[in-house]
Amino acid sequence: MTCLSCSCKGSGGWDCRPMQVDGGYGYVIRLDGDTLISQPYVPAVGHRSPFRTEAEALKAGRLVCSKLRRGLPPALTREEVEACLEQAAQ
Repeated sequence: MTCLSCSCKGSGGWDCRPMQVDGGYGYVIRLDGDTLISQPYVPAVGHRSPFRTEAEALKAGRLVCSKLRRGLPPALTREEVEACLEQAAQ
C-alpha cells in the first residue's frame, strides 16, 4: 500500500487520503494524524475490488469523513457507493 499526497484536509483534524493498492486505489481516514480507517476495497459491493481511479476513492472517502464529522457511523450503503462512483466519473 502506498499513501499518496493529502487530498482533502478536513475540519477538526480529519484527513482523507487516497492510497494506491494492487489494481487500483483505496482511501485512508485519519484524525489528528492517527489512522482510523484504511479501506483498500470498494465497500458494500460484496466482493474485494479496489476503486478504479483515485477520484472514485476520494469521493467515497470524503463521504465517510463527512459522516464521521457529523457523528454518524462511517458505513456506506451500496447506493451511496454507486453514487460516488457515478459522480467521480463526471
